[in-house]
Amino acid sequence: MILAFGPLLLFIGITNINDARKVRERVRTIRALSVAWDLMQTTNSTNLTGIGPEFQRDLAAILASPTDRIALSGDESPPHGDGRACTRLILTNTQRQALHLRLQDDAGSRRFRLLSYWRTTEPSGPANGSQPVRLETNRASSAADSRR
Repeated sequence: MILAFGPLLLFIGITNINDARKVRERVRTIRALSVAWDLMQTTNSTNLTGIGPEFQRDLAAILASPTDRIALSGDESPPHGDGRACTRLILTNTQRQALHLRLQDDAGSRRFRLLSYWRTTEPSGPANGSQPVRLETNRASSAADSRR
């Protein structure tokens, strides 16, 4: 009798694991949208580390026109992505410009770390209009981020 319930218990366990992953993805998406809202309102977010002056200039250029936000789970395909990002944010404006952000959970906190970002302008699209920007941070800038 117990053996007959084994597959059912296994199925319930797998279903619960999948449900837990979906819930984590939804929470991550909500957190990412909150970061996007902060960026759109104040050009900064206490829940985002790894941003620098170049990013802030590019963000200001996007925010010069009315802006909207999109959050997506997972990483971009190569060449932009390498599998490390858990979430992507896309900020778009009425001038058909976009800022694509790759975010990673910042270990030990409820914040995200900006891995990289790039700008696009329509109608050229990513093939002709993208300008990838890789953020390389050193220990000094990481320490500065943590003091903010």
